[in-house]
Amino acid sequence: MVTITSIEQRKNPKTQAEYTVAIITGNIEILTSHSTGKPYLTTKSVMLPTTLNNDQAKLLVGQNLSGNIEKIECKPYDIKLANGKKISINHTYQFSPVPESK
Repeated sequence: MVTITSIEQRKNPKTQAEYTVAIITGNIEILTSHSTGKPYLTTKSVMLPTTLNNDQAKLLVGQNLSGNIEKIECKPYDIKLANGKKISINHTYQFSPVPESK
């Protein structure tokens, strides 16, 4: 189960057209810090584009959806960490819906 936690407006960099995305947040996970060895809470979030306008989409905030957020492989890309260090990663996360049973 995931929850729609917010709605944002984005702009297509090629066409400059605006569109609406829902921010989908998964379940809480407990991980262990590599640097301190102590546990901490985290969650995964992904953006899900929508054809709804901003006002319609805002009505969805707080609703739960059947499905989960899955880690998938992708073409490697670089990110910059908060400490300034650059790393290359080859995964991303995506929403995977669970079909409704009839």
